[in-house]
Amino acid sequence: MGQAQFNLVLPVSITQVSEIELGDIYNAKNNTCTLTINSRTGNACAISDSALGEIQLLGNEEQSVLVKVSGSNSSLVEFTPLLPNGTQQQLFSLSTNAAIYIGGEITVISDENVGKGNISYTIEVNYQ
Repeated sequence: MGQAQFNLVLPVSITQVSEIELGDIYNAKNNTCTLTINSRTGNACAISDSALGEIQLLGNEEQSVLVKVSGSNSSLVEFTPLLPNGTQQQLFSLSTNAAIYIGGEITVISDENVGKGNISYTIEVNYQ
């Protein structure tokens, strides 16, 4: 007779606590503004308020999860979300309130329009 091993885990839930606020961006084609945990830099960054986004992960405590984020493009901008390590993929250990802060890089593709805008990004979380 053989044995099969398994580990019952809670499904991971993701809650967006706050959106990423990239601030004012100069509308000049091919210019970039990058918001990270440490700074906000780039030739497209106008002096303004900005804030990292925050998500909260809940699941089996002390389990590791791999978080991947991916950006998107519009006709005006290209957006790449960034995790605390400055990349689009990072391993986290779950705790009671696993808060993860997300920044990003925005590049102006077309300087035809001005005004407020938003763009979506995807978050993928898997147990490791």
